[in-house]
Amino acid sequence: MKKQTGKSTPERNEKNQKIERLEQDNQEKENQLIENQEKRETLEKENKYLKKKSDFLEKKCQKIEESLTFVLSELITIQKKISLTAAATSASTPVSSTQSSSSSSSSSSSARKKKVGGLAAMFEQKALEKENDAKRASLRIPAFRKNPKIAQNQTK
Repeated sequence: MKKQTGKSTPERNEKNQKIERLEQDNQEKENQLIENQEKRETLEKENKYLKKKSDFLEKKCQKIEESLTFVLSELITIQKKISLTAAATSASTPVSSTQSSSSSSSSSSSARKKKVGGLAAMFEQKALEKENDAKRASLRIPAFRKNPKIAQNQTK
């Protein structure tokens, strides 16, 4: 056996270099593991935040949907009341030239209703009904002024 002195042999140098490389690799992997854990924690936090935000937005959308449903039902109720009022008004007033023009405008409005469809058609129909009611009212006012008895008969 040889006595080992302070001098290193080439085999010992290779082993030491391998050990140093392995320690460096180990340190790099540990650092990479720490980075990956930090990234994972960050992603988990972002995921929780996004879930909360998603739930919040879903609830908000649900509330908006409910309010739109309510508004739509109210609009349908108002439309029914307007159509009943218009029907009652047209039944109580005598046939005149404006009613024939209103019937032609309502037939053109039904053609438009088919094209537009849905909610827009409902608003357009309401606007036409209001316009026709205004026309009828403007025709009745002069008759009231000329003959007060007509006004009394209309109000009864």
